[in-house]
Amino acid sequence: MREEHWSQVEELFAGALQRHPDQRRSWLLARARGTPQLIPEVERLLSADDLAEGSGGDPIARLICREAREAAGPNGSAGSRLGPWVLEEVLGEGGMSTVYRARRGDRLYEQGAAVKIIRRGLCSGRMLERFHRERQILARLEHPHIARLLDGGSTPEGLPYLVMELVDGEPVDRYCDRRQLGLDQRLELFGAVCEAVAMAHRSLVVHRDLKPANILVTPDGVVKLLDFGIAKDLHSEAIAERSAPTERLLTPDFASPEQLAGDPLTTATDIYSLGVLLHLLLCGVLPIPAGARNAAGLSLPAVPPSRRLVRSRTRPCAPEPSPSVVEVARNRSLSPERLVRALKGDLDTIVLKALQMEPRERYPGAGELAEDIQRFRRGRPIQARPPTLRYLVGRFVRRHRLGVALGALAAATVLLLLVALVDQQATVVGQRDLARWHAERSERVLAFMERMFAVDPRDGAPVLEIPLVALLEQAAKKARAELAGDPLDQAAVLESVGRSFRHLGSFTSARQVLEDALDLRRSVGPEDEASSQTLNQLAIATAESGDLERAGRYFEELLELRRRLHGQVSEAVAVGLNNLALLRHEMGDLRTARRLYLESLKIHETVFGREDPEASETLANLALLLLDLGDPRAALAAAEQAKALELSRSEVRWEEVAKAQLVASRILGRDGQADAAADLAEGASAMLRRCFGEEHPEVARAFQVQGELAGIRGDLGSSVEIHRRALEMRRRFLPAGHPEIGTSLRLLGEARLAAGDSKEARILLEEATAILSAALPPNHSEVLAARTSLAGLAASGAGEASAVDVPASNQARE
Repeated sequence: MREEHWSQVEELFAGALQRHPDQRRSWLLARARGTPQLIPEVERLLSADDLAEGSGGDPIARLICREAREAAGPNGSAGSRLGPWVLEEVLGEGGMSTVYRARRGDRLYEQGAAVKIIRRGLCSGRMLERFHRERQILARLEHPHIARLLDGGSTPEGLPYLVMELVDGEPVDRYCDRRQLGLDQRLELFGAVCEAVAMAHRSLVVHRDLKPANILVTPDGVVKLLDFGIAKDLHSEAIAERSAPTERLLTPDFASPEQLAGDPLTTATDIYSLGVLLHLLLCGVLPIPAGARNAAGLSLPAVPPSRRLVRSRTRPCAPEPSPSVVEVARNRSLSPERLVRALKGDLDTIVLKALQMEPRERYPGAGELAEDIQRFRRGRPIQARPPTLRYLVGRFVRRHRLGVALGALAAATVLLLLVALVDQQATVVGQRDLARWHAERSERVLAFMERMFAVDPRDGAPVLEIPLVALLEQAAKKARAELAGDPLDQAAVLESVGRSFRHLGSFTSARQVLEDALDLRRSVGPEDEASSQTLNQLAIATAESGDLERAGRYFEELLELRRRLHGQVSEAVAVGLNNLALLRHEMGDLRTARRLYLESLKIHETVFGREDPEASETLANLALLLLDLGDPRAALAAAEQAKALELSRSEVRWEEVAKAQLVASRILGRDGQADAAADLAEGASAMLRRCFGEEHPEVARAFQVQGELAGIRGDLGSSVEIHRRALEMRRRFLPAGHPEIGTSLRLLGEARLAAGDSKEARILLEEATAILSAALPPNHSEVLAARTSLAGLAASGAGEASAVDVPASNQARE
């Protein structure tokens, strides 16, 4: 094959590999319009199935197909001599070379080696350039975990060759699995890989093809990094300029987004590939499913190892993990449950940091990645997440003994305020000095909180004696005064105060401080992830306050912001669609709500697969919508699927299983199957009591559903008793004017009225109307329901309890 002819075929072949298989034919026809005779040869290359052993789908290896082999011919044979080296047997064949086992034949000393010779017939200008570049790179790389260059030269026919250290080993993933190495041993080997890559980066070399086949481990456990055949030498600008966009030789499943897109490459490319390798070593699967890394799927985000492992189950409803998950765990000497627990948290965070879509958001170098691995192994805080505030919050709680001085609700509220700060601080993604920046900000914000919870400056009274709502109002006031010089510190405190107002049912106050927090963030610079979190809180608080029109505008604004920050296909966008759909459902726009729910579920399926447990909440919400659309059969199927997805988790969230079961019970109740519905609701209620104890907001919501179903079945006495228990429970753990207390009063009043006790019903409904009217806007559904029941009682003196939709499982996802 002539050099010019082969170069054209090679260029078309490399370019076609970057297209989706369905798009390759049309792309070739357009690109090779002037040379149509090349198309059959390229297509034969694309369809060849005799790839080199261990290629892992490498496009270089794909060049070794029947036609290329025939054209290239042998480039050596057993017994041939190259300088002092005698070739013995073929060890492997790659895209542009053959590797032989060799020994010294000059009898000066005994030494084995691996001799790599470029294939005859493939000596195009670019092939020779890559081969010579590899020799130059290896000549300056000296590291115990990089296979050494021993010699080099040219064959009598003028073919260049390299003599390399002979590595008797196996790919690192196979080595780990065959020996069933635990996570710590795997991390130790991975740390050695990082050290080798860091040394290459210090020599201004980017490997560009980090994958198990190029990382061998000897029987003694020594890691060796091989094959710098497509490495990039950052020393030479000329090399970079000569690298054509169509010459993107890579392994798609391990390549970085910028490699796939043909963008300029830096050392960050290797950091991404190291992230893929670490993901594979930890959970046995790739972060993005094999074959999904095509040009249309570049924006797909990576999945954390703990979640990717769960996604690999084959039977989402099975009570036991699938064989594949059991095998992965066994290869790490752990049970599936323990493996998932071990991966959650810091290891997930480390992997996702390395796999950031934007190069600047990854670890700045392989050394920093290795350092975080070492920190994790030693039980120290990692640099990939801001660790300081959570530690300081724990120290703050121990110092002030809040759980003793406060009642359970007060302690939970103050802790909520502090933990909200932790969560908010952890959302921002930044640069190299981010950890120090977070630590300093966390110290400043926590110092403010310590002053806030010390004494009341008005009269010296201990803050713990001040009502909680007043305490939060005071915190917001002091934040505006004392933190005026730092908008971000002030915004962090105000957002946390707003979250706490929300959980206390003070929705109007929550809106005010959250609006201020959002304005402060926007005043500093472009909107970022922290702004997204604040806007989400504001949208939810606005919806809870009953201003659905304004909440809708906030949710739409939030959705557009998340699309800009995370791309069209991301979990953040899926959550935003769920919340907007929930709002449209509440507003009565059922068709739009259905479209939004389905769009959210489609994103879950695209990113995480059809059986994504995180989609369960959206499915439960969709079930209630389908019920309102008059399709109880589809509604029940969606609710059962939501429950099945929750049961598919390695660590089942039984509270979420119970919520999905409550949704199913409501559907059956509305569909005339009250007895079956009551059984489901009773089981869900018992499940929630086991999760949370006898008194908890979720238990009270379960009682609501049970009380409603008892009324539908005609068991009026039980209905009254269950609603009474829910009301008493809410009075104990909610502020006096909380709207959920108003709802319980209304339901109990309607149950009393149905039971014939109109006098008691009037008292309850009047109190319900007063609380709900004070807490919510006049057009809120709860206010209208209470007024309607009270007006009906006044008009007739008796009546039936209205069928209500208890908001037990509609979930706005934070």
